[in-house]
Amino acid sequence: MKLSHIGKGERVVGCLWKLIKWVLYLVVIGCIAAGCYAGNMAYKELFYASWDRILGIENHRTDLKQIQG
Repeated sequence: MKLSHIGKGERVVGCLWKLIKWVLYLVVIGCIAAGCYAGNMAYKELFYASWDRILGIENHRTDLKQIQG
């Protein structure tokens, strides 16, 4: 394939455009990976959190036994 009709400047611009596209792809993939990591860390923290203390819930099982019997 002959590229004699394409000037040197057009080839340089084409190479720069390809480079910019690859850099953008890598940035997008990096952002997705960082988001997945942060989401996983947040999920682990919330999964093992002590929700009764966070929500201010107290254990009232003995109170229910007194009401029932």
